[in-house]
Amino acid sequence: IILLTGATSVKALLNEKRGITKIRGQWLQWEGRWVVPIFHPAYLLRQQSREVGGPKWLMWQDIQAVRAVYERLQAGLPVEDLTSPPV
Repeated sequence: IILLTGATSVKALLNEKRGITKIRGQWLQWEGRWVVPIFHPAYLLRQQSREVGGPKWLMWQDIQAVRAVYERLQAGLPVEDLTSPPV
């Protein structure tokens, strides 16, 4: 699992034109590996709110999804069907 932190890493690795707020949390394949764009930590440091739907809340949802996928991979379970964040 590769975490792409911020729009710059997404653009560099995936040549993706969409903004980070539109693509964050979406699971993608890159060279046989699962990658997921997330907000850059510096952006989160500038955000004060932890309200539902805010950047810090969204990041927490993304990290929980990453952990769920990681645990599936560790258990040898398939994750080929990832096209959106796991629930």
